[in-house]
Amino acid sequence: MNPWQWPVLLFLSAILFSPSSAQNPQPATVHIRAALFDHDLNVKPVPRLQITIHSLDTPNAPPIEVRTSLDGTAEVSLAPGKYQFVTNADAQLFGKSYRWDLPVTVSSADLLVELSNDNAKTADTSSRSAHIDELTEQFQRVRGAAVLVATERATHDGILMDDSGLVLTAHIPGDPQQWIAVSFDENRSIPGRLIADDEKNDASIVRINTDKVKDVPVPLLSYDLNALVEGERVFSLNNDPNLGKSIRTGVISKVDKKGVIGDVQFTDIGSPLFNSSGTLVGFSRYQNRAFTLVSLDSVRDLINTARDKVKDATTLPPSRLLPVSPGMFPADALIARHDPKYEKEVYDFKLGDFNVYMGTPVSSYQWDKSRYEEKRNVSMKRASKGAQPDEVKEPTYEFSANIQVQAIPDYKFPFWANMGRTSQQPIILRPKVSFHHMRLLCGEHEVEPIRPMRHAIRPPENADFRFDQDSMMGDYFYTPDSLPPSCGTVTLEIYSTDQATTPIKKMIENPLRDRLWADFEAFRHTNTAAPQSNPK
Repeated sequence: MNPWQWPVLLFLSAILFSPSSAQNPQPATVHIRAALFDHDLNVKPVPRLQITIHSLDTPNAPPIEVRTSLDGTAEVSLAPGKYQFVTNADAQLFGKSYRWDLPVTVSSADLLVELSNDNAKTADTSSRSAHIDELTEQFQRVRGAAVLVATERATHDGILMDDSGLVLTAHIPGDPQQWIAVSFDENRSIPGRLIADDEKNDASIVRINTDKVKDVPVPLLSYDLNALVEGERVFSLNNDPNLGKSIRTGVISKVDKKGVIGDVQFTDIGSPLFNSSGTLVGFSRYQNRAFTLVSLDSVRDLINTARDKVKDATTLPPSRLLPVSPGMFPADALIARHDPKYEKEVYDFKLGDFNVYMGTPVSSYQWDKSRYEEKRNVSMKRASKGAQPDEVKEPTYEFSANIQVQAIPDYKFPFWANMGRTSQQPIILRPKVSFHHMRLLCGEHEVEPIRPMRHAIRPPENADFRFDQDSMMGDYFYTPDSLPPSCGTVTLEIYSTDQATTPIKKMIENPLRDRLWADFEAFRHTNTAAPQSNPK
């Protein structure tokens, strides 16, 4: 061998046998198939099943999240090693829940992981052997996507219908800047943004950011009228803020281009309609003093418009949770109070042309109790004189544990409008202002309300007065911890429609300042985990 060849051989050896030149293990493709079989061995895919994959070789590595598609399958690329596959939610089938937590060893070859009845952890969802039909199973699968859509004026049902965060609900008047909250459960309420509306069909599309609700399965949807069969059993969801979600079933009696007729007992507009396969096929609206069914085909253009707007990133709301009500105030703590008299001088005050009430469950209890005592005393006096006593029902004293701030416009008595009025005609009153919005400040930070509401002021039934022009009042609700002693200062700002950028202000001082905190002492003792407010 020539001497000049030795350096070349040494160089090649260094390349061939150096550690850095050793071939790294290639990742393998892991195919996941999630499916359950029923009593007749009919296979049912498990769609939208979220799976967390933990590396057992490197426990400190961040977990990998995957979700099955509508056919129950998913793919993930993993380096060879040992892993633990864990599902984050139960799958339901005929009264049993299924959850998976199993070890998987990945080699260099592609691998199929099957999640089925055979390797699942099961539990009965009922304490008895109940006959559970297909509708119940489908209801359990899609119930998480049923939502409540709240605005400043109303709350209606809705349904999350795709992964981009589109929610179908009842018609919302077209104001893209208005406050919208979409609630999935008692703990998760997130901001919504109106991106499409159809007044004719009483429908709107609201977009949300799904970062906080990735565990919610999105139902299939169909525009095809053949997705409904005459005589088919279908179902809807009643979404009650206090009682939760429940199923409403019925039978389709007629389906054609003119509409859908069935006997499902809807309780609200915007309620979703599902066929027996759990596919979203329509929703409810109120027409001619009755609930009617609207097929998705009727709002196909609305949905397509919304999907086009999804491409615009400015339509995506922020990813955050809104403040929610922490629950009911303990009734025993109210009834046990030694002084039930309502202290008007503490909780009520004037601010510009508004009459303002800043109250708590304690002050609401005092008001109801005082009114009850007054009515009962009047009834007893009538009885003592031989007259028929009035029936006076004792209040239930059920109050949400919230701070309430109410601003009602003051009014005046217009002389000329009442000129010539007879005794049988109502007095005419004119509101001095109309409410636009308010801000509550803890120090320099605005406290975000649970619910900012605006109502048109209306006289009670059989009132001997009426208003000669429309006017709005404000009714805002805040969490009990919104105004802690650490605020330093508490300021209320109210904006009228005439002065929408210039507020009238009031510094909230004692005794009201202390009352707004102290009135919730009993609640804090019984509910130490109350949700926190979210200052902007």
